[in-house]
Amino acid sequence: MKNNVISEITSSIIGLVILISPLLNSSYEIWSKSIIHFLTVFLLFIYFFNLKKNGFIKIKELYFIFYILVIFVIYLIINTENSKIKFNSKLELHNWINYAIIFFIIVYSEINIKKILKFIFILGSILIISALYQKLFLKYIPYSFMINPSVFANYIIMLIPLYFYFYKENSESYLYLFILCLLIICLILTNSIASVMSLLVGFFLIKYKKTKGIILCLIAVSIFLVIKSIYDLEIFNRIRWWLITMNIIKDYPLFGTGLGSFEYVYNFYKDPGLASKFAHNFYLQFFSEAGFFGILFFLIIIIYVLRKTQNDFIKICIVSNLVVNFFDYSFFIPANSILFWSLLGIGLKFRNNFEEKRINISDKFFLYFIYFLLVFIYFNSVFRVYLSMKYYDEAKTLIDSGKTNEDNSIICRLKKSVEISPDLWISYKELSEIYQNKYRNTKKISYFIDSIIYMDKAKEYNQFLK
Repeated sequence: MKNNVISEITSSIIGLVILISPLLNSSYEIWSKSIIHFLTVFLLFIYFFNLKKNGFIKIKELYFIFYILVIFVIYLIINTENSKIKFNSKLELHNWINYAIIFFIIVYSEINIKKILKFIFILGSILIISALYQKLFLKYIPYSFMINPSVFANYIIMLIPLYFYFYKENSESYLYLFILCLLIICLILTNSIASVMSLLVGFFLIKYKKTKGIILCLIAVSIFLVIKSIYDLEIFNRIRWWLITMNIIKDYPLFGTGLGSFEYVYNFYKDPGLASKFAHNFYLQFFSEAGFFGILFFLIIIIYVLRKTQNDFIKICIVSNLVVNFFDYSFFIPANSILFWSLLGIGLKFRNNFEEKRINISDKFFLYFIYFLLVFIYFNSVFRVYLSMKYYDEAKTLIDSGKTNEDNSIICRLKKSVEISPDLWISYKELSEIYQNKYRNTKKISYFIDSIIYMDKAKEYNQFLK
């Protein structure tokens, strides 16, 4: 009975994370990420509470993926510690740890897959209502609660195959078919040709496989490239972004520049007037940030899951998003990656008759000690990073509002932020600019010296700061 309760709670929290992540502006902002981090830490607590009662779930067929996942996370932690811009790498590392936790718990816990899928069904309905309202009444390209139409379209192509599955399993209910049709309409309204093409490629590859599937994929890609070249001149910008990213990879091939650093490293390599936060190719950007080993471990996990997954609809979800990320960056958007990694876990677990064995823990004190130590380190890291960003955001709001009469309050907040996170380089940069303005107004040499000191600190923690 207790196992069923824990299973239902775990499934509900995973479903809740999937449900709210796109509704919180794609969980792209600091405040929304904090909510997701809290829920994933809570998931860990529930998992280990269940571990205390029932021991580890041992799945012989999944030993390989377990070890690769652990190695991947350890590698990303090491990569962060050696990052060229450590603070930004910490922010991005927390996202990747969240994805790993969700994937791990889905695979290695007793969960109710159908309950999680119900949350996804509810989410699809909410996104449709919002998107159609934006198009019909506000008269602009719909993006629902996401950060832009492209990210929304990339999210939809994970939902459409799932709704096909819902309808297949409940063919007597036309509600699923109705919502599926609305999802397809929303996808078309986003004007995302790449997403439509990727969904078709995913469908052809999984359903037709072998030669016929490859031929149909080549036709879909060719049509996409022709349409893009005619109607969207940005394709040429994408090629330039890719070439610039390749130059970064050439300079940092093995270990990259650090997670989350691309936006600032790119400024050192970019063509004049070609600004971008993303390379518009996940694989190239992740290669530039995490290096050869990072992209290698990621691809090993994906390939392994695809080979083990039995459900074709989930395979289409996975493959479609893998394809679209050759042209986009949705894997860097937390909401999209949360659903993607959840589907990876569900794909492994769903209707795979793996033999599960439970291993009881004899030395529970040692287990609890290690567990709470790891959770404390993780939670403390997350808490410090986001608390420091809270002070920085407060200071930045005052700066952007032009309240120069509150310089002391701004300086106090910025100094507080670097006390909490000494590698928060953007705070040092703002402090340098404040003291530079003070020097211009007063000509006091001490302000000039302070400005130089803080700029040197900013460059110490961001080696690519101009």
